[in-house]
Amino acid sequence: MLGIALTQYDGAILGPIARLLGYIINAIYSVMESVGIQNIGISIILFTIVVNVLLLPLTIKQQKTSKMTARMNPELQAIQKKYRGKRDNISMQKMNDEMNAVYEKYGTSMYGGCLPLLIQMPILLALWRVISNIPAYVSSVKAMFTGAVTAITSIAGYQDIIQQFVSDHNMNVTLNFATNEAAQNSIIDVIYLLKGTEWNSFEQISQFQSIGSQLGELRTNLEHVNYFLGLNITESPISIIQTAFATGAFLLIIGAIMVPLLSALSQWINAKLMPQAAAGGADDTTANMMRSMNMTMPIMSAIFCFSFQIGLGIYWISSSVVRSVIQVIINKKLDTMSVDELIEKNIEKANKKREKKQGVTKEHINQAARSSAKSIDPYGKRISKLQDLDYSKEVKPGSLAEKARMVQKFNEKNKK
Repeated sequence: MLGIALTQYDGAILGPIARLLGYIINAIYSVMESVGIQNIGISIILFTIVVNVLLLPLTIKQQKTSKMTARMNPELQAIQKKYRGKRDNISMQKMNDEMNAVYEKYGTSMYGGCLPLLIQMPILLALWRVISNIPAYVSSVKAMFTGAVTAITSIAGYQDIIQQFVSDHNMNVTLNFATNEAAQNSIIDVIYLLKGTEWNSFEQISQFQSIGSQLGELRTNLEHVNYFLGLNITESPISIIQTAFATGAFLLIIGAIMVPLLSALSQWINAKLMPQAAAGGADDTTANMMRSMNMTMPIMSAIFCFSFQIGLGIYWISSSVVRSVIQVIINKKLDTMSVDELIEKNIEKANKKREKKQGVTKEHINQAARSSAKSIDPYGKRISKLQDLDYSKEVKPGSLAEKARMVQKFNEKNKK
């Protein structure tokens, strides 16, 4: 876990996403707090609903693409069969060109059905940053530290005390006491990353005995905010299992194991609810890709949920449940839609997008063609010029003038 609780992540890609997610979670938490509910876990669930609603257009597009894939598959399989066994660069390029032509024919792309799944990955990674650094993104949580931090900074030599504690417990925290603000942020970093046994050790520091009430109040408030169904959302299942074995709290082991298992199960159910492409052969790239994604995503979610914070697992589980509900509704809607109608609309959208990108419309092309034909007029002008030729003069053998003279003589002979 990174010790940067008061520093918002500023990566080029994940940084802006993390800040956006932080704004959303902060807004949700503020609304909940106004009605007396202070819990990050519930905020994550509500946040999940918001994110899936925002991704709904992409989800619908994915489902339509899956339905059209069943229509495209015979054509794609025919192309793959045509180039089966040919692995040279020219054949592979030709196969890709022909397959892209089929996708263009139906107004879609090879990766259209995978786009929503791929978009989720940076959201998950950015959300991990937000959950790791809740005080940096949720202003009300940061405000909880004010009393305890003020009390700690009033103790002589608190910098050395904090540094020694971090060293003794091998905490991955970057401390900075250069300014008063930096020092306060460093203390919040340390406190926010404390686990159960570490909290006990922190409160038992001899110099902090006089501020025990402030530390106890902060610990109670953080447990109220960060605990969801008895689990601390800032800890990973692996960390909780290790602590549970050491303390004999075996019920926590069951709860910690259930998070990755429920995440994998909900992902698998969601994949089963998605429209499946018609079964193809071993060369069916698109269908094989989707099947591979449907198999690997539940496994990946279980692995991630074991090593990442519980909060990420809550997001992944609730996201799968929300998507499953949405999927059932979409499936009922898609069952009433004609595939031909979907293809026609998709092609129309693809054409408009292509015209906008190129800045050329069909009418422009036709107009340019008419203009070119008028300016070239390969026959009209030539015939006019040939009619004005002086046939009394000698002409070059094989020239156009000689051929014109032969045609004229032939016409005169027929007239006679």
